[in-house]
Amino acid sequence: DVTLATLAARMGNSPVARQTVDAALERARAANDQLGLAMALQGKGTVEHILGNCEKAEAFYADSATAAESASAGGLRAMSKIGQLECFMGRSSDIEAIRAVARQTEAAVAGAGGDNHLKAVLAMNLSRIDAMAGDYDHAIQRVADARKVFIEAKDGRRAAVSAVTEADLRDQRNAPGDTTRGLELVREALTHTETMFGPEHRLTRENRAFLASRLLTRDPETSRAMFAELA
Repeated sequence: DVTLATLAARMGNSPVARQTVDAALERARAANDQLGLAMALQGKGTVEHILGNCEKAEAFYADSATAAESASAGGLRAMSKIGQLECFMGRSSDIEAIRAVARQTEAAVAGAGGDNHLKAVLAMNLSRIDAMAGDYDHAIQRVADARKVFIEAKDGRRAAVSAVTEADLRDQRNAPGDTTRGLELVREALTHTETMFGPEHRLTRENRAFLASRLLTRDPETSRAMFAELA
């Protein structure tokens, strides 16, 4: 049910997503099962996170991490801590406070055995801290390395996000070759989302619009045609 709720949220169906995950959470509470509760709480946090309610999501992630610790579920706790970090970064510009939360999250990931996929998800967040500090070289390398893990794991959604993230970071760095590489990365992101979600999914359309905007000066005709298709 948690997986179905997450998929519904990613498809933009918020009523079904919330109804499904709330029912799963209610059952987990009634069963008095710490592992099941941790999974349901993380699912609720994920749904609210996807739907843009990060303040509420952060609280559910925190409760999930606590329940996961009680259940000795290190991987689940680490994912919940990553969710907390993402939401905290979304509401704070205090880089030292963010670094403190990031250190706690790194410890949780290490405590879960250092799973490569978890480390890659964490690296995406750490790259944002690098960028805040102006270290774009390190940020770009983190994201590029993470994308290799996502592609190997066939995680097309995160592979697409990492490609767009690297393109944005290259825009900010603006070193020789960054504009060209950024365009390649946006094309790659579009391929990932089209393959995983189909041509009309919100993420696919967002990446298509992103690519069209980047082509405005390089290939105006193609850019205008892409925008027309999106209208």
